[in-house]
Amino acid sequence: MKSLITIIIAITVLTAPVPAVELDLVNNNFDQGEEIRGELIFPDGWTGFNSVNRVHYCPNGNTWKPGYETVVSNLMYGWNDGCGITQNETVSGVTLPTIQPDKVYTMIARVKMDEDSSDAGVGLQLRDQDENSVIVEQDFFNTGTDWVIYELSFDAADVDYMHTAGHKLAPAVRNHGGNNWQMVDYVKLFEGEAVWIAQQPQDVLAEEGGDAVFSVSLNEPVSPVTYEWYSSPDKTVGDNDVFIESGSSELTLSNVQISDAGEYYYCVVSGSDFSITSDTAMLEVPRLMANWKLDSNLEDSSPNGWDGTAATTNFVSGGGIDGDCCQFTNDLNESIEIPGSSDAFNNYNLGLTVSFWQKYDSPNTDWETVISKSTGNSNGWEFATHKDYHAPLFGFRATGALNSEIDIADGQWHHVVGTFDGEDTVRLYVDGELDLENTGDLEVTDNITNVMIGQRNESGKENELGGYLDEIKVYNYDIGAEGALDLYNEYAASPKTLCILDYAQQYDVTGPEGEPDCLVDQNDLYVLLINWLEDNTYPQVD
Repeated sequence: MKSLITIIIAITVLTAPVPAVELDLVNNNFDQGEEIRGELIFPDGWTGFNSVNRVHYCPNGNTWKPGYETVVSNLMYGWNDGCGITQNETVSGVTLPTIQPDKVYTMIARVKMDEDSSDAGVGLQLRDQDENSVIVEQDFFNTGTDWVIYELSFDAADVDYMHTAGHKLAPAVRNHGGNNWQMVDYVKLFEGEAVWIAQQPQDVLAEEGGDAVFSVSLNEPVSPVTYEWYSSPDKTVGDNDVFIESGSSELTLSNVQISDAGEYYYCVVSGSDFSITSDTAMLEVPRLMANWKLDSNLEDSSPNGWDGTAATTNFVSGGGIDGDCCQFTNDLNESIEIPGSSDAFNNYNLGLTVSFWQKYDSPNTDWETVISKSTGNSNGWEFATHKDYHAPLFGFRATGALNSEIDIADGQWHHVVGTFDGEDTVRLYVDGELDLENTGDLEVTDNITNVMIGQRNESGKENELGGYLDEIKVYNYDIGAEGALDLYNEYAASPKTLCILDYAQQYDVTGPEGEPDCLVDQNDLYVLLINWLEDNTYPQVD
């Protein structure tokens, strides 16, 4: 998945700054209770209005799509324009705050849409429950598929709102302007001006020996304020996390080492009347995450210990591109699973590279999965062989695949590499050379199933593999064109030299064979000299 971007859009009618006190709501972070998939059942404390026709409650960050993870717990509802969710005292366990005549009330909600649409958006409402949920204040915003924080406020002392004093105040979020799925991370209600973390810490890929910098910022200046930074062994904030330092909104870690990779960091921001904990962000160092050499075993030869398991294996002694290899015969019992990898190999926003050698004795007749962390058309990444072209394909399920037309079912070993740069570009290399690339707005999202070799991890769509595999490698960054060529040349019978480095290409006009040769030299200078001062204007002037 690309990193989550928080955009702040604030609409306020405040008369004067008032210290904010967060008011009690029920399950407003959507991280409690049982998961709900597709039924018209609402999580504790919430109810729907205007014909909500389906609810997906994801307290563990998943959605109704198996294996799909949005990173944060959320409530997803839809589909109709105008439908929404609200807290209501008719729901068991809910006690709404009472509007005081001299207070400012601020609602914030962190929301995203499942599909990008220029028409559909989100509406925030503050409702007077004592008056049959009449709307006290509302506003509407257009949004996209990034998480966005929205704000809505009113001053109960204003003449337009005085009639609400003593009434119950209920927050609501709704679809606006079109049919869509709305995903809500949290809804918060404050007495006073709201304070929140506008810029969350981001995952960092730091070179070994270099520095890693994490930072946070609030939506507005606050004084006094303190920043306390902590480290965690996982992405969940816990009681046993380690305090690092306090004082600054920025944390700098110097001389980063491989041993630091995989650690998470977060900040607790506190003021005189608030305390907010940021998201966790991961520190990584460019490294080899896994290497399955398939030399008569399924062990991971990297230091990370991602050993595989399989019901049946067919190792071919001396038959690989280097040593032994593993043969697959379109039998699901031969597929290799990497236990415990459901939360691993997901740091897409830092980059990804998968490399392997593959051979077919005869053309495949169906789609065949080589290696995947995928469950279907919605999420994860996958390498496969096309059923018609007998060619490699690679992609993230949510963004489509790069479909090569290079037929590799010729009885020879072929090297395949797929990379993602962590931002907007996916590339596919075959036998050391760039074959295809796609650049655009790529939204990739964590997949929480185990890595599978030789099949896709989806019941009914296993796409089991035939042929041979050897030297499978996974990196946590984009190794680039040079890296892809180096991996090919490592075992290729005839290493290649390619023109892939940046140079003054505009001056490379010829070479010994009369064609550009990836070198600016005397051949190019000669062409320049023989054309020196040649006048190509028309008409010519004597």
